[in-house]
Amino acid sequence: MNCKIAISTSGHDLSEVYVMFQCSQEEVLLANGKNRTIAKPKRKNPKHVTIVSCKDSKLEEMLMKCCNDEMIRQTVLYYKKKLL
Repeated sequence: MNCKIAISTSGHDLSEVYVMFQCSQEEVLLANGKNRTIAKPKRKNPKHVTIVSCKDSKLEEMLMKCCNDEMIRQTVLYYKKKLL
């Protein structure tokens, strides 16, 4: 799974941090591991999210392991605490 960090730029979830785990031209699927899980992802227009490029090796390693909700939640928390 090729995951990336995405931040919502519009809607009621403005500035919320998610892990984007699926992307197409019509929609992206986002999860934060808490209220938006892999089983029930947030569907959003790609125009309404910003993909974050980060050169933190620990974050990149965590994104490679984002295969369950617990790892997604830890990745989002790490990004919020260390890099924001």
